[in-house]
Amino acid sequence: MKDVKRLKLWIFLFLTTILFILPIRVSYSSSEEDSFYVAQKAFFDGFYQASITLFEKFIQDFPDSKNIGRAKLYIAKAYYFQKKYLPSLQILKELLVSEDSKDFVDEIYYWLSQIYLEGKNYTQALEYAQKIIKEFENSSLYWWGYFLVAQSYFSLARYDECENTLKKIIDESNVRKVKEDALLQLAKLYYLREKYTLLIELVEEYLPHITQEQQKGELIFYQGEALYAQGDVVKARKIFSKGLKLSLPPHLRDLFFYKRGSCWLEEGNLTKAGEEFDNIEDKELKQFSYITYHFKAKEYHQGLLCCENFLVNFPKSKYKVKVFLIKADILYELGRIKDAQYLYRNILEEGGLDKFREVVDRAHYGLAWCYLKTGEFKKAIEEFKRTLKFTDNPVVRVSSQIQIADAYQEKGMYDLA
Repeated sequence: MKDVKRLKLWIFLFLTTILFILPIRVSYSSSEEDSFYVAQKAFFDGFYQASITLFEKFIQDFPDSKNIGRAKLYIAKAYYFQKKYLPSLQILKELLVSEDSKDFVDEIYYWLSQIYLEGKNYTQALEYAQKIIKEFENSSLYWWGYFLVAQSYFSLARYDECENTLKKIIDESNVRKVKEDALLQLAKLYYLREKYTLLIELVEEYLPHITQEQQKGELIFYQGEALYAQGDVVKARKIFSKGLKLSLPPHLRDLFFYKRGSCWLEEGNLTKAGEEFDNIEDKELKQFSYITYHFKAKEYHQGLLCCENFLVNFPKSKYKVKVFLIKADILYELGRIKDAQYLYRNILEEGGLDKFREVVDRAHYGLAWCYLKTGEFKKAIEEFKRTLKFTDNPVVRVSSQIQIADAYQEKGMYDLA
């Protein structure tokens, strides 16, 4: 990695030397086409800052070139790939009203939509994506316009429209890359909406036609997740094993190890689970997996220590809310009911839990049990009712109904029980 960085630095310094130490020679010995080509080559090789410098030099040296608009578009794209969205947006907006851009307005719409997606202005992203579809039916970006529309609908929680758009791409598009991306997005949508049977059927139908190894791995991952959510952990484990035979990027490989380990935990094989978790390279995911291991193994004191260490080492982790939930469960199991009760309440008062539905269900359920333990039967009934309202888990629903009946009996309200 260090060698690659040194090489990139050397190339950038070399280009800068050519530009600024020998400016006259470059201006007079290089043709317009050559200057544009060199800048374009730097862009495609991923040297974005160098390409910006080269294209700016091109604009300065050839102000009357027919490629001025294209040069500015490359600069905007280079800023985008550097995650410098504001200068990219400014250039694209200027191009949109310029005569220099009349031959690639569809491309400007595409990048504007991408930038607004990154900036979470999903309405604007949708508007520009729809312009591609409405105004450029013959564009090479036509189906990418549909994909951007689907992404915008997804981000706006307009899931039915997102699903319909993705299905249209899959059924009608002949652009392989956008079709494969749409398949993966639809799998994610089915998983989010708990349409597990449809997800499994989708993967079984289209997986043999996927050409990209990573896309194939991600689809298999969602297939395994669906089976796991349905309670078929043995079949899920076999699917995760299938995925691990692919050539996967490290982060995805780690997820497969984690999920296969989770399956072994559910099957009660702690040794196998531990072996899977030991294979995880990412420190954050590895430590989180050990927390789940200790909890499942009923090693509560060790699990509590792991929770504390995790929250110190990874304060902004995406697993943070799940760690708090496991910590609350551990405190309950250790008999520290008041501490568990406090933590469950804190979890439920935390904002932004829309994507953690299972966590919310379990927090309500855990809090209800705390109230039962402390004899606060009215509050326990309310929490169990909330669990019934939000969860689709049949085990949790039945258990909650039983506990509501028991709580009514404790209060002497036998008719309601």
